[in-house]
Amino acid sequence: MEKISNQKQLMPIVKFTTKRNIKKASYWAAIIWPINLLIIFILFNITNYSKLQFMKLIINNYFIILGISILLMSFVFSNIIGYEIQNDSSSKINEFLWSICDPKIQFTGRLLGIINLVSITIIIYIVYTMIFMQLIPEMGNIIMAIPSFIGLIKLLIMIIIFVEAIGWELLISAHLSIKIKKRNRLSQYLLPLYAYIICCLIIAILKASHNLIFSYLSIFIFPILSQINSCRLLFTNDNLILIIIAIIFQFIMLIKYFYYVKNKYQSQIELN
Repeated sequence: MEKISNQKQLMPIVKFTTKRNIKKASYWAAIIWPINLLIIFILFNITNYSKLQFMKLIINNYFIILGISILLMSFVFSNIIGYEIQNDSSSKINEFLWSICDPKIQFTGRLLGIINLVSITIIIYIVYTMIFMQLIPEMGNIIMAIPSFIGLIKLLIMIIIFVEAIGWELLISAHLSIKIKKRNRLSQYLLPLYAYIICCLIIAILKASHNLIFSYLSIFIFPILSQINSCRLLFTNDNLILIIIAIIFQFIMLIKYFYYVKNKYQSQIELN
């Protein structure tokens, strides 16, 4: 009965969080420029490289593309989740939801709401890209050839790694935002996350390519760096089993971190 009650409390929070943010002009302004950068990157390269050269370029640099994508997604969604987990009375509905649900349900519901928002954003990006594929046949031919060139198994692993990286980014953002008392200082509190993602990308480019042992250790230990290096190793080494084990291990760590942040969030709300 308690689980059913929690689910009934959870769903309104998820729906409210998703709907409230998708209606904001700031959300739409934030999601437009990353996909435009990707389209410009693709158009620039298909005019300067053959199809085979472009495929090799993507494979050799996908871990860099992943790192930049994580950074861009963090710019878009970190502030949103930081604002959402704050106990505020910005609307009567929001005030009502805070009054009927405990902090753990609030945290889970608002996190799931942002995950919904991320999913909607990815769907928008896919539709946006498909429109350009129709308008520019050369671009469409190259993108359609990527799955067969890379292989379905590796493509699936790439998608899982990306989803896992976004999960870490959202939870780290939430963790950094827990103790914020002044909402206008949220961006300052999130600076360590942006710096960490940039450092992970630089380390993957400079260090990991020269040290295979470090690469293998990093895919088990450091969040986000793990995902970036896993992508690099996916195309430079044939040890798929090790990468799959690392993905599973990181997923278990992600779940444990979720419960840690949720408990910490409840403690902070109770202190306030």
